[in-house]
Amino acid sequence: MTLSLVLLALIVGASLWLVLSPLGAAAPSDPDAPERERLSNERDRLYRELDTLTDERRRPDLERRAALTLRAL
Repeated sequence: MTLSLVLLALIVGASLWLVLSPLGAAAPSDPDAPERERLSNERDRLYRELDTLTDERRRPDLERRAALTLRAL
């Protein structure tokens, strides 16, 4: 009887440890965060450049680059 209670306690303890240990671990870092940040900065830079554009001949190239950046995001 005592052995079965000790065994039950060990099983319950191990089960709780297996279930709760991932909850206490830190969330994994996002491996895509640096690339997403770079693309967001590039998008913002291109939009600022389009807003202040004085040479309309550059507009198609800037719009194409902005569209490619958005697609990559």
